[in-house]
Amino acid sequence: MRFRVVLFLIMAMLALGFTNEAYAARKKKAKSSKSTGKKKSKKGRKYKRGKKLKRVPFRLRNDPSRHWKGTIKRFTGYNSIENDPYLVNFLTKLDTLESSKRGIINILHVGDSHIQADLFTGTLRRKLQQKFGHAGRGLVFPYRVAGTNEPFDLRSGSESSWSSKRMVHPEKPQAIGISGITLESTGTDFSLWCETRALEDSFTRIQVFSNGCAISITDELGQFAVKKSADFEEVSLFQFKQPLRKLQLKSANGNCRMNLYGINLLNEHEHGIRYHAAGVNGARVDHLNIAEKWLDQTFALTPDLIIVSLGTNDSNQPAFDAVKFAQEIENLCCKIREVHPKAALLFTLPPDFGPGPRRKSRRSGGIPADQPAQRAALEVVKAKAASIGFAYWDFRRVMGGPGSRADWVKKGLMQSDRVHLTATGYALQAEMLYEALLSSLYPDARD
Repeated sequence: MRFRVVLFLIMAMLALGFTNEAYAARKKKAKSSKSTGKKKSKKGRKYKRGKKLKRVPFRLRNDPSRHWKGTIKRFTGYNSIENDPYLVNFLTKLDTLESSKRGIINILHVGDSHIQADLFTGTLRRKLQQKFGHAGRGLVFPYRVAGTNEPFDLRSGSESSWSSKRMVHPEKPQAIGISGITLESTGTDFSLWCETRALEDSFTRIQVFSNGCAISITDELGQFAVKKSADFEEVSLFQFKQPLRKLQLKSANGNCRMNLYGINLLNEHEHGIRYHAAGVNGARVDHLNIAEKWLDQTFALTPDLIIVSLGTNDSNQPAFDAVKFAQEIENLCCKIREVHPKAALLFTLPPDFGPGPRRKSRRSGGIPADQPAQRAALEVVKAKAASIGFAYWDFRRVMGGPGSRADWVKKGLMQSDRVHLTATGYALQAEMLYEALLSSLYPDARD
């Protein structure tokens, strides 16, 4: 009996010793891994701990182009603006601006959902302003108040009640102005605010496009802007002494319901580019032609270049009429030339878009890569460019031609709907158009 007790105690002491030794070994291993700054997660992936991230400015942190790791070289060996002699006035002004560092060039870019999100135009705006100078954020709109998506570098809001109309709904009674969207206050006591997130987008002067309601503009501290005399109808001009990034718009007398068409943020102390983007989800060329106040209000921007990015929704209809589309293109060009005879006109053609192969049709090779309606719309724009006289940039050909959307989806440059690009894809598109513009500006440097 005594022997058994002694044997049991010896075995317990040995087991306890092994346990303590294993515990000490694990503790030593954990301490050593902590000192190296690496630890394994439950899924077995390694990550670093205790490393502070470098603070990145807002503009860079939200710039989709910084995520593009590939080259901006042409996908097909082609990236040119056709009929670029029609851009000679604009290119001459651009060359003078670069050499003299004086003056302001206004660019107005209108379009559909490819433009409203400002991923494409935002990257192109930054590229041009970095090279030629930053003269202000340009035309903005409180899209969030209107219940739709707004650019990532803008914020807006309101405690008042507003109704909205996009130009894709012509049956609604409100008139459409410069932004393609109209906000109407439901009462006479209204207010809203708008803010630019990037420091370089601060402004000292504001143009408000409206129906003429008496309004007041204040900054975050409640200081009122000085109202100046405006040279254009339905445009109010306000001046601040110091640059700011946030404004508050309020009713001045409370006896008028306001129709807001857009806000132009200006920096009068700088030279360079003002890039105005006005995009509306679902927009077509015929929508722009029947917008009552759109073209008249663009006169206040004095654009040197007008870029039109439409055609996706026109050719994506069940019954596309090429003859009617050609007439709408001609009407739009004639109206623009009548109001802005000295402005250069550039059309950017839609990307390669359309459905992917379906299961039932895979055995037969899937659906055709080239959509007949899309091809017809592109041919119409090219034919009108030759007859009317304007420049165009064939983005479908630049991205690889018919069927290239499948490759862009695989590379993460186009969304799964095969219509809209991803943030990285829009950044790449902007880089390509920027490269094409510089190629027209410096023709001797072409490959």
